[in-house]
Amino acid sequence: MTLYETCLENDLEIDSHESDLYVKITADSVPIVEAWAMANPQFAKPTTFTDQNGAAWYDCPFVYDPWWT
Repeated sequence: MTLYETCLENDLEIDSHESDLYVKITADSVPIVEAWAMANPQFAKPTTFTDQNGAAWYDCPFVYDPWWT
């Protein structure tokens, strides 16, 4: 299962920009994104950013599945 599919399955708050998947950092998302990153070293490691409202997000490059279809 892809990270995108896992986020949907777990009702995580997501967003995107082009091929990058954004996942809001929450108690539920942290273990999912960290486990995915460790299991998939072929992908760039997620970075974090803070949006204009002060919420923290993961930026997961190149894994927003709908971009590639």
